[in-house]
Amino acid sequence: MTSSLPAARGTRAPTLEQLIAFRAQLEEQRGFRIDQLRLLCVTRVRASRGSREVTASLMDGARCALREVTAALLRMDEGSYGLCTSCGERVPLERLEVLPQVAMCMACQRDAETA
Repeated sequence: MTSSLPAARGTRAPTLEQLIAFRAQLEEQRGFRIDQLRLLCVTRVRASRGSREVTASLMDGARCALREVTAALLRMDEGSYGLCTSCGERVPLERLEVLPQVAMCMACQRDAETA
């Protein structure tokens, strides 16, 4: 469950207890997004045309969030959770505590958003 790679730039790897807590948060988020998508599907069928567009937009956001959560759970299973998917450096624990599904360190995230 934990990575055998050394901590980069002095950033610590998550402890087993932290990984367990992050997994629980991610599983909870996954369940929430699945439930949200089910509800939005029902809402979209019953909605007026204008409301369907809003619902479709909400569904897009929920799908994106679900993909991020699922990807984080996969990284956890593979042992690469907490490592930036762009540069390979450790993502600071403080960032994971706020966004357990985050895939990149702040520097790479900024670069990706400005590209």
